[in-house]
Amino acid sequence: RLAGARGGVLLTEGRMERDGRSAAEKQAVEVLDGPRLWPLLQPYLPVDIEARVRASARHEALRRIAIAALGSVTLGLLVGLSLQGLHVQDAPLVAEVPVAPAPVAPAVEAAPEPAPATRPPAAAPAPATPSTDARSNPNPDAATLERFQADLSRALAGKPGIASGVWLTRQTLAINRTGELDAVWPRVCEEVLHYPALRNVRIQLNARPGVDEPVRWRQCATY
Repeated sequence: RLAGARGGVLLTEGRMERDGRSAAEKQAVEVLDGPRLWPLLQPYLPVDIEARVRASARHEALRRIAIAALGSVTLGLLVGLSLQGLHVQDAPLVAEVPVAPAPVAPAVEAAPEPAPATRPPAAAPAPATPSTDARSNPNPDAATLERFQADLSRALAGKPGIASGVWLTRQTLAINRTGELDAVWPRVCEEVLHYPALRNVRIQLNARPGVDEPVRWRQCATY
């Protein structure tokens, strides 16, 4: 309004909630969020990137279908076993008739032989419990993902040549560096790759303070 604008356009790769969309409409702001933005950008994507994204989505869909099918089969087996147990409990009891044991001829006792000295068996080593790293979860919930992002920012801030790591969006991590790019970049990826859920985020490498150099964008891993 101060500049005399009649409206605006908001672009975001995320998803705009209903309340936010209503507020934007009142301010004459057109919203293009992920569900509307990506179909507009799809014709401009390179063929190889689109193929990788589609293959990844297809793989994830098949994985979820397999998990659901396995869960259904397991549930069916549990219900069947429960019904079978109820059927066995309802079956009538059959009276048992005692049978007299047959006479056995007395055996001649032999002199006991001395038992050889044996060593007590060595105790079996306890099985090692595999350690699980919570960071290895590739599909965390929203709260866990935010904790991963905060942990990653703290870890990067302690690296040489890195002043801080700030999350601009859910998929964009800005690195404020004080060291050379070639020295800083391996340290960034070393920490990022600890988190499979964050391995594909965009890394924005800002210029060093007082140095005339361009901002660069990279990824530690692709889809």
